[in-house]
Amino acid sequence: MKYSLSNQVVDYLEQKGIATRETLKIFVATALFYLFSLAALHSHNLLLDWAFSLMAMGGMANLYVISFNDNKMPVPVDPETLAAMRERWPERGICQLTDKTNLAWLSDKYLVGLGRWNFGYASIGDFAILIGVALFLAGTFGPVS
Repeated sequence: MKYSLSNQVVDYLEQKGIATRETLKIFVATALFYLFSLAALHSHNLLLDWAFSLMAMGGMANLYVISFNDNKMPVPVDPETLAAMRERWPERGICQLTDKTNLAWLSDKYLVGLGRWNFGYASIGDFAILIGVALFLAGTFGPVS
């Protein structure tokens, strides 16, 4: 099987501890959302501009907290739960949220769920991305004026 140049670059960045595949995916998505927000400015659609801007800001917030915590997203769980999460999602870089966590207010610290059904933890960046997606859908499929 042919090993592409992009895989070699990603492997190099991971070996040097510069970035992980997960953070690179977030970076590419954030860059695209930022470019789309600039394009939305020229389309004079304020709803789409806010949508893409919120998605870009949410992605940047997630990148900041991950990059300031050794390429891992802090989550507020006990060590046993953290080990189970790492086993279930081995590709996801996570670490335990402690009082020494950098930018803890941006980490995945908000439990999302309804009643006894907990879906997992989310961050402020995740909420910004979700609101941006909702605005995008409203601006794209909403009433035509």
